[in-house]
Amino acid sequence: MKILPSPLRLVVTIAFITFCSLAEAQTKAVAIIGGTLIDGTGRAPLEDSAVVMLNGRIQAVGKRGELAMPQDAEVIDAKGKSILPGLIDGHCHYRDWMGEVYLAYGVVTCPNISNNPVDWIIAQREGVRNGSIRGPRVWASANIIDGPPPEGTGTLRRQRTSIIVDSEDEARQAVRGLVEKGVDGIKLFERLKPQVAKAAADEAHKFGRPVFGHSLDIFTAAANGYQSVEHSWSVVYTSIQDPKKKHDLDIGRMLGKVDTADVHAQMEPAMFDKIIKVMIEKNVHWSTTWATWFRPLSMHAATPLCSPPMGAGMPGLKWPSNSGCSTAASSGSFVRAVVLATNVPPARSTRRASRSARSGCSRW
Repeated sequence: MKILPSPLRLVVTIAFITFCSLAEAQTKAVAIIGGTLIDGTGRAPLEDSAVVMLNGRIQAVGKRGELAMPQDAEVIDAKGKSILPGLIDGHCHYRDWMGEVYLAYGVVTCPNISNNPVDWIIAQREGVRNGSIRGPRVWASANIIDGPPPEGTGTLRRQRTSIIVDSEDEARQAVRGLVEKGVDGIKLFERLKPQVAKAAADEAHKFGRPVFGHSLDIFTAAANGYQSVEHSWSVVYTSIQDPKKKHDLDIGRMLGKVDTADVHAQMEPAMFDKIIKVMIEKNVHWSTTWATWFRPLSMHAATPLCSPPMGAGMPGLKWPSNSGCSTAASSGSFVRAVVLATNVPPARSTRRASRSARSGCSRW
């Protein structure tokens, strides 16, 4: 066996290939030896480990010297490094330049839910599968199904590749068109009328496709059969009980008068228990995407998110004096409420979420 130096000289971790990986074309056995294995289950790390893979699947894991190695295996020396399961980006907006960047950071699966043209994203997925494109495994949704833009907003930039529907029949037809192209799931946006969204969700489920999307009302999304609701602001809008306040805040964000991060200062915690109860009962996943909105709160941020909010001048909206800083506190309190409601410690919640994402790769 030829011992090869680790290709990740500057990276602390090595992301090994899992069943949701890009290594489906692999035919030669690969063994990663000598590293400290952290398998993500909560078990104690295994030092001086060995991981053997073949045909894109892990064949054996154990202590080096105690595990039989295929004679022709390509061996990667991971001494002094950690071996982790391949990471899954839970909310991926895939672009053509991202593939090798993802791999460099150990991300091996991208459930793409961006508004990509269907032919393009399917080509990316198939290119990774057949080995002609270097990138993570792509789980593909494509053009988003949405309703007409609100009156007074004009054409929304983010709808430029969307499929706009305004009736139940149009929604079903849009879903069928995407399924025929080979998508793995269907993403819906918040401009859909409730009955139109339900028709789209029912049609997607008929073809075995999960549904996820943006929502101004998680109660309606759950009743319509969504598997996942995206972004932390979905909780914000659902919690607001004054219809006019919700409408003004929504339109203000669409027109760029209110920054998305600042929206969180309007969250109404009194509604948390009801929202959580419905999400648990209906098994609705919540993808917060906090990294996008609250990155400025990082200790490394040049300017903290504690400046006056963009929508401070909008009538009918009250903003705390430190609204920028309070937005993270408001959302954080919702997460604490989720932990209390489910009685699951945060670390265990993370492991459960990882297992759910992994199982989703093969279930849908």
